[in-house]
Amino acid sequence: MSSKTTNHKERVSALLPSKLMHEVTRTAVEQSTTKSAIIEEALRLWIQNRLDQDTKELAELSFHDLPSEAEWEAIQSEVDKA
Repeated sequence: MSSKTTNHKERVSALLPSKLMHEVTRTAVEQSTTKSAIIEEALRLWIQNRLDQDTKELAELSFHDLPSEAEWEAIQSEVDKA
């Protein structure tokens, strides 16, 4: 998978809680940026966090309990008979 970023963007419409939008607006004014930029960064951080969590969960998986090649062949043979 490429780490190349893309500039392709899509327009979305969302109903967000007014308190959230108040904070987004306040932050946008403080940072002299757009509300879209604030939301985009928040979503980028959220997805990065989610990917980090998924990576940790995958790293904890163990594949040592999988059947051997011979066991898979026996299983496949039984499945083929059914």
